[in-house]
Amino acid sequence: MGYIPVMAISPRGFTAHFDESGTPDGANPVLTVAGCVCSVKKWTRFETEWNRVLLDAGLPAGTVFHMNRFARNLAPYEAFEGQTRRKAALVSALVHCMKRNVNKAFSCTVALRDWERLNERYCIAESLGLPYAFCGRTCVAQLLKWAKNKGIRQQDVKFFFEDGATHRGQLQKILQANDGIG
Repeated sequence: MGYIPVMAISPRGFTAHFDESGTPDGANPVLTVAGCVCSVKKWTRFETEWNRVLLDAGLPAGTVFHMNRFARNLAPYEAFEGQTRRKAALVSALVHCMKRNVNKAFSCTVALRDWERLNERYCIAESLGLPYAFCGRTCVAQLLKWAKNKGIRQQDVKFFFEDGATHRGQLQKILQANDGIG
């Protein structure tokens, strides 16, 4: 899991990228893991088009789009403050880029307060992992079901989860132990 250059994957392979929204520390009411899968060819095109959309919107080269910063007009999005049409146009262009280049999207959300109550009563973290690992594995399960229905072998999909995610190590261990992914 970590970063592997996409070009190292077979051109007939698929690449799946996931990121989380929210944190398990109680600062957010929910934790979501979401991502998408596409062919290597589409991913290469996606990266080029995505970066072009950001540049065309006036953002610096190399900008990594973060919706939470964009929504609050924080750096590097200060120039968008008060410009609802410009913001909507950027989001629309990014959505169009995703629609054009992504085969399928997946997500899983956990209401953290409910998770804690369930865990106190049933000790679910012992079998399912913490919320991030649970959400990540649920996304992988959704993706593997989609792949099977499309005749895509598990070994033809490379999985990427953001390096800085809290409890990413637990997800890696669970995926390796239960799904042979790692």
